[in-house]
Amino acid sequence: MTPPEALQVLRAAKAAGVTRMIVTHPLLAEQFTFMNNEELRAAADLGAFIEITAGSITRQGPGRTRVLEAMRLIGPARLFVASDSGLVGTPNHPDALALAARALRSEGYSEKDLDLMFKDNPAFLVRLPPLPRPAGGR
Repeated sequence: MTPPEALQVLRAAKAAGVTRMIVTHPLLAEQFTFMNNEELRAAADLGAFIEITAGSITRQGPGRTRVLEAMRLIGPARLFVASDSGLVGTPNHPDALALAARALRSEGYSEKDLDLMFKDNPAFLVRLPPLPRPAGGR
């Protein structure tokens, strides 16, 4: 669907009381729901969680720059990182996520930010309780 259609669906879902909404692959490529930053911000403001794929964080080039810019705009509270891996020639799922976490650390994201994007937000979306934090934790 187009970005305006996706936003229309999100508005209707929010009006219906839906609290777990995902915008999937919004930065991957134009054949998907390829949202600009304003549309991504609007989706997040409606309560949607924006999926960021590990490969889009770890690959070099203008696409990565766009993804990192969008992530800074939206903020970790409305993002989650998915491996989107598993095809021949791509890292396995755990490796893809570990590489993405390493790349985000090098971009200045804190462990608290990573916990939100890799653990807490995905757990909320699939109705799992948050993981307990170590004593004196982050």
